[in-house]
Amino acid sequence: MFMFANREISDKTLSLVREKSDPRRLLYNSKGNKMRLWHIDLLKNLPRHQLLGQWRECTAIKGTIRKHDRVNHSTINYVNDHDINYLYAYALVVADEMIRRGYHPADDLVDSYVNDESVRMYNDYMDNSDLKIYPEHDAKYRIECKENLKRKGIII
Repeated sequence: MFMFANREISDKTLSLVREKSDPRRLLYNSKGNKMRLWHIDLLKNLPRHQLLGQWRECTAIKGTIRKHDRVNHSTINYVNDHDINYLYAYALVVADEMIRRGYHPADDLVDSYVNDESVRMYNDYMDNSDLKIYPEHDAKYRIECKENLKRKGIII
């Protein structure tokens, strides 16, 4: 049992509350799998909660790759098929959108994504958004992401 506001809360209820407040729960695709990286073209329209969660997700994926040399999750295994600079460039697009909205991603984290290749890829995308950093972020994936958001009451 856990006490909150002079009320006893069972461990089961506490577990459900934690699950519902977990920002990662908002990243599910139509098959019920976690959608770990939103389609890059949707970043500029994501609500605050999803955008900030995406920054945390990029950092978590980067940490997993550093620790295990690869990710092992069905929805993002495609990250393993590309150079790490793809993730870095994607993260820079996320950071750019955060900064545009007035959020302040930690400078040291942003700097950890910066190198010649990731900045080149980021600039290429910013100059021509028809170019995708991850080829897996195609039109079909974009629709799937939008449907996912719509089921959560988020229309973009």
